[in-house]
Amino acid sequence: MATAAPGGGGGAANPNKLTLQYPPPPPFYALYTDSNIATHKELKAKGVVPDLPLDPPPPLVEGSYTMFGEILNTSDRPPTLKELGIRQLLSDDPSGLVAELKNLNHSLLLNYLELTEILSTRPGDFAAKVEQIRLILINMHFALNSYRPHQARDVLRLMMEQQINRRREAAQKIIHVLDEVREKLTNAASDSQI
Repeated sequence: MATAAPGGGGGAANPNKLTLQYPPPPPFYALYTDSNIATHKELKAKGVVPDLPLDPPPPLVEGSYTMFGEILNTSDRPPTLKELGIRQLLSDDPSGLVAELKNLNHSLLLNYLELTEILSTRPGDFAAKVEQIRLILINMHFALNSYRPHQARDVLRLMMEQQINRRREAAQKIIHVLDEVREKLTNAASDSQI
């Protein structure tokens, strides 16, 4: 399904161009015919460097690539606020992040109260205060997202502890049942001797 971005045109200078939901295959797919693959294998077996580039390309080590019309980065690290061009209200020290989140929360509440005051007295001057609230919320969101790895580690630890506890309980139940069976067997053996 093709969709056109607003603005039309689609020239090289225009980023708003026709995009496809699933892009067409790369043009070099036509080189992979049975005869070309066989020729390539024969030439490589003889030690001759083939003219056709049928070897797979090397994997990307670093940099960016385009997939489905979006530019993606090979780095797993999310961009910082500075890299995104957003003013960072937090310090770079992750140890005091909880206290900074509390401060940002207090600032958010204070700015909200100031916004209500501005809206009641000077309704036309609200834009700067809304932008300040937006900046605080973006910084809070960034700080909370930086805790995701810690949260995932703690959730994993908790799940493993629960799994260990369930297995211990199951083992205790098995031991209890075994003891009952042994007791019944000894009782049955003593009853049969009488």
